[in-house]
Amino acid sequence: MYGNESFGRRLRLDHLGRRGGSGLLLVPLDHAVGAGPLRSGGDLDALVGELAEHGADGVVVHKGAARRIRPARFHDLSLIVQLNASTAMAVDPDAKYPVATVEEALRLGADAVSVHVNAASRTEAAQIAHLAAVAEQCDRWSLPLLAMMYVRGPAVRDGRAPDLVAHAIAVAAEMGADLVKTALPDDPAATARIIAG
Repeated sequence: MYGNESFGRRLRLDHLGRRGGSGLLLVPLDHAVGAGPLRSGGDLDALVGELAEHGADGVVVHKGAARRIRPARFHDLSLIVQLNASTAMAVDPDAKYPVATVEEALRLGADAVSVHVNAASRTEAAQIAHLAAVAEQCDRWSLPLLAMMYVRGPAVRDGRAPDLVAHAIAVAAEMGADLVKTALPDDPAATARIIAG
């Protein structure tokens, strides 16, 4: 028995790491909204094919990008749809806002969804509230949730400080995330303590 997880959620979580092994390699390809095109004149479908050939377990993309990738690419690769975004051109690039829903991700065939939160940012409250709302929708639809948790904001001197990173990860876990992506401290011992916690 898997505790409180539904069969569907457990199945999807297992599907994320279907290549086996002790790790999980999810490649974020959602940066085009924030920073511009991934590569000038690039072919996203071909890039995803290369990632699959070289052992990636899945890719994180926005809903429009998912439609530019052939469905056959996802026979051996998981699809994670990013649900919020911001651009580097914005007055506050750390302010993330919703751009897709759990239902849209499911219609695309997603194995999971992702939400980015910048803890300590001016809009932290709205971002954590969005993460919590998405977590509730993921519970409703038995869909895994990846939380991209970073410590970024006007008062942050070191977003990789172990206590701050540990706090950001705790927020993700308390809101209901299944997986967390973050910027870990440079010190391996500090990283090991955070993971153990």
